[in-house]
Amino acid sequence: MLRLTRPDGSFRTWWFSRPDESAMADPALELVLPEAAELSDVPMELLARGRLPELWASEAITVQQVLDYFAGGRVVHLVRQGYSEPLPVPRATEAVALRSVASAVEAGRLWLTSGPASLLGEPIPPGILGPQAVLHESPPSFGAAEILPENLPSAWSDGTATALSIATALSVKVSLTLPGRPYGTSSAPR
Repeated sequence: MLRLTRPDGSFRTWWFSRPDESAMADPALELVLPEAAELSDVPMELLARGRLPELWASEAITVQQVLDYFAGGRVVHLVRQGYSEPLPVPRATEAVALRSVASAVEAGRLWLTSGPASLLGEPIPPGILGPQAVLHESPPSFGAAEILPENLPSAWSDGTATALSIATALSVKVSLTLPGRPYGTSSAPR
C-alpha cells in the first residue's frame, strides 16, 4: 500500500489502485505494509463484484460484510498464476467504508436494497444505509417484449398497465424491489 502524508498531517492512500504522476514524484510517498496501514478512502470501483478477493462470496452482500472486510486484521488469498498468495487487507474506518458504498450507489455502480427501499443512481437518504442493507450488481435489464401482456400478465388489467403495475410485476419476477430510477442514471438536479 502507498501512503502520502500531507503537511497538515492528513494522508492519502492507494491500495489496488495507482497514484497519479504528481503523487508518484512526491518524495513523501511511502510504502506501508497493509496490515499496519489505514485507508484514507476506498475507491468505489473496488467494491464492484470480482475486484477484491473474497469480498463477494454470493450474488449479494450486506453492508456489514463490507465493514467487516475493512475492519482490520483480515487476510484474504489472491490467486495468481496457479498459486495462492496471502494478502492482508488494510483497515478503513466505518465512515470511510460507508462513504465508498454511498458513492458507488449514487454513481449507479451498486444497487442497494434495505427493507422496501431500492436505490441505484441516486443519493441514499438518511437512515437507509446501515449494516443490514444489501448490495447487488445492477438489476437485470428488461426488453420491451418482456412487459407485453402475454409475458407479464400480472401487470395488465383490461388491456391497460401503469408504470407502477409494471414495476411491481417486474419486482415480483426478480423477487426484489427494483429501483425507481432508470438503471445506471443519476438523479437530475432539482
